[in-house]
Amino acid sequence: MIEHSIEVATPDGRMPTFVVHPDGDGPFPVLLVLMDGLGMREALRDVARERAARGCYVMLPDLYYRAGPIPPIERDRPGEWERMMALVRGLGDDMVLRDADALLAHAGRDPAARPGPAAVMGFCMGGRLSVVVAQGLGERIAAAAGIHPGNLISDGEDSPHLHLDRVRAELYLAIADQDQWCTPEQVTRMEKALVAAGVRHQVEWHPGALHGFGVPGSDVYHEPAARRVRERIDALLGRALG
Repeated sequence: MIEHSIEVATPDGRMPTFVVHPDGDGPFPVLLVLMDGLGMREALRDVARERAARGCYVMLPDLYYRAGPIPPIERDRPGEWERMMALVRGLGDDMVLRDADALLAHAGRDPAARPGPAAVMGFCMGGRLSVVVAQGLGERIAAAAGIHPGNLISDGEDSPHLHLDRVRAELYLAIADQDQWCTPEQVTRMEKALVAAGVRHQVEWHPGALHGFGVPGSDVYHEPAARRVRERIDALLGRALG
């Protein structure tokens, strides 16, 4: 595989981005991988490499770049939860849409990236943002996957379930059955909204999995559930991107 770290110019600065794709000339379909709240780290780069090995041009951006260089968050250390939540709260949906637009513009200038609709996937915070990107970019996103997404439903006007009529992508949501950030009540409301908006979708529950189950190396990583998610995403990208 070919991989390198670049800085993508955005309206808000320069966004460090890990890019990886198969050997050869391509072009390969574009997949954006959106990080969870713990930030950029090797485990996410490994996810990007795994997706690239399956034939994608993968871009993994550091969405916290506006706050300067941010070391990965270590959940067990005092003060780290507060640091993470401050970063998450400072990352607005409009910012991420500008970032996604810049990423696709950069890919459009790389001969290794295939023109046309792209896909997006993410974990936790990035799972919610994957839905947001599918809403905001419309026909430019053919598939979106949210793995243990958080806060799909909120009381705000920006709650993702309120704007699903803008989605043209097929959606896959992988839900941990023990997840305080994505409760059965929230999932039920999300499913009803997806049906009402006519969005092609699949919502899959993963028994025994906890929030965060999809990122390798964590203490809640759940290999059977993560393997099932990989299979589902393979099928989703095959349908949507060919």
